[in-house]
Amino acid sequence: MNIFNAPKKVLIVKLNRLGDTVAFLPTIKTIRESWPRSHLVFLTTEIGKELIEGSKLIDEVWVAADRVKTFHSFLSWFKAIKIERFDIAIASSDSSSLVALLFFLSSIPIRVGFTNPKLSFLFNRKIPFSKDTTHTELNLRIVEGLGLSPKYTKPKINISEDDKRNVLQMLSEYGIDKSDRFIVLHVGSNRPSRRWPIERFAEVVNYLVGKYSAKIVCIGGKQEKGLVSSLESIVKRHYIVNMSGKTNIKQLAYLISRAVLFIGHSTGPLQIAYIVGTPTVSLWGASSPIIWGPVWGKEKHICLQANLDCLGCEEAECPKGTLECMNLITVDMVIREVSKLLKKRQLYIRNEDVY
Repeated sequence: MNIFNAPKKVLIVKLNRLGDTVAFLPTIKTIRESWPRSHLVFLTTEIGKELIEGSKLIDEVWVAADRVKTFHSFLSWFKAIKIERFDIAIASSDSSSLVALLFFLSSIPIRVGFTNPKLSFLFNRKIPFSKDTTHTELNLRIVEGLGLSPKYTKPKINISEDDKRNVLQMLSEYGIDKSDRFIVLHVGSNRPSRRWPIERFAEVVNYLVGKYSAKIVCIGGKQEKGLVSSLESIVKRHYIVNMSGKTNIKQLAYLISRAVLFIGHSTGPLQIAYIVGTPTVSLWGASSPIIWGPVWGKEKHICLQANLDCLGCEEAECPKGTLECMNLITVDMVIREVSKLLKKRQLYIRNEDVY
């Protein structure tokens, strides 16, 4: 039984990067299904906008390019929110004190948020924060705080036929047909503390090409083109299909969904792989798989990490200056786990020189 009647208007705030927003989708999905007639407004970043629009779970999307970090932006959003007269406002687990203040000053009757911000006392429905569960499961506690039953079902990213055709056309231009199998590789990350050495990725690529004649498709944002170019300079260029910066979010999701395997770090594309069901081998250092690891189909996702006490520090730069957590993950470790996963799922079948 719901402790609240279905509200007319609900504000949901999630001002963060792609991976965080992907992991938040199950919470939005449960709210949408529980309150189908409520008008849901989602305040997010530009990258979150495209993903949320693709989910078709929200009635209205607002974009805060600067994440409400300046006084001018705060004042503008305060005016916009105040006039809308929301019944409920919901803040994600990584929301700041500014969001709590924004809700309070806007006189929203029911203000739901976690206990970690300093101004969390401004929420009148407080949810205990924890680092002992995945981001996805933690945010689903919002649903419980609303008196609803959390649903651990995977959300869907709706991809238009045009986006699908564009991806297939791009792959075709690189000699990858619709029936071809390929591996998606993401060598980038927004934080240096999460990156594995590019030279080691090159060794993995050389092994996969030599052993399986694998086709390798590199993905990433425009800012990651340099990393992929570095990889191309080490391996033979024709081994790599460089699609970094060439897709929008929904096209990226479709591209990952078509891959037989995803290899990369704890990033937004990895979270997309979890959602679309593509098997993964991921490398972990500053990020923790306890927080950002898979929720569904765990048997087809392998999280590799070193045995160190400082793992999951969430620092942008290594505090020790050694990046030991990533350097202790060897090429052999990655190759071994990739080979296990490919063999287990029978993703490649040898046929003379064709794999």
